[in-house]
Amino acid sequence: MKMYHKFRPDSLIGTVNYKPKAEDIIEIGGEFYKVDSLEKDKRVCHAVYASNQEIYQVTGSYPG
Repeated sequence: MKMYHKFRPDSLIGTVNYKPKAEDIIEIGGEFYKVDSLEKDKRVCHAVYASNQEIYQVTGSYPG
């Protein structure tokens, strides 16, 4: 499934090999993203940068 930035739909973040759910936190290229919306019929999802708190919940440490 291709992942694009929510506010820049032409900006491809990357491709994931599974179907993420809304609100999933995904690491791609050292950056953490939060899945915002899915278009399953097009195999596309949109994401935004994850907050420090969301990254902490996934990794157990704050970025920095």
